[in-house]
Amino acid sequence: MNAFRRRLRLLALDDAGTPAVEFALTFPALVLLVVGVIQFGMAVQAYAGVRNAVEVGARYAIVFQTASNGYPSDAAIRAKVKANAFGVDPALLSTPTVSHCAAAGSACVDVSLTYPIALNLGLYKTPSYTLSYSRRVYRQ
Repeated sequence: MNAFRRRLRLLALDDAGTPAVEFALTFPALVLLVVGVIQFGMAVQAYAGVRNAVEVGARYAIVFQTASNGYPSDAAIRAKVKANAFGVDPALLSTPTVSHCAAAGSACVDVSLTYPIALNLGLYKTPSYTLSYSRRVYRQ
């Protein structure tokens, strides 16, 4: 029994495997952190793509004029918005909304777009949330 206690005491004082145990405990958290940063970056890129598409569509709505009525049709504006979205899955991209209004005595056009996104952290997928961006432009 005395030899067993001595062996147990030597084993308790031995710290040869400590770095391996610490690595095994911290590695999953490190991987989760890296994957989370990557997923967050992808969400920021998707927002930038949605925002760029709406900005291009809004600019197209007021700058480019056609011979028939002076401004592009709503369908042409929607096509321009869809064509300029980047960093998003085209299958999940909503149909751009183009609406006409009158504000401050001027005709205006509202262009908006939404995109659902969910972060996938490996074992855990966050609930879906919607990225949306709207832009109002005024016609003269």
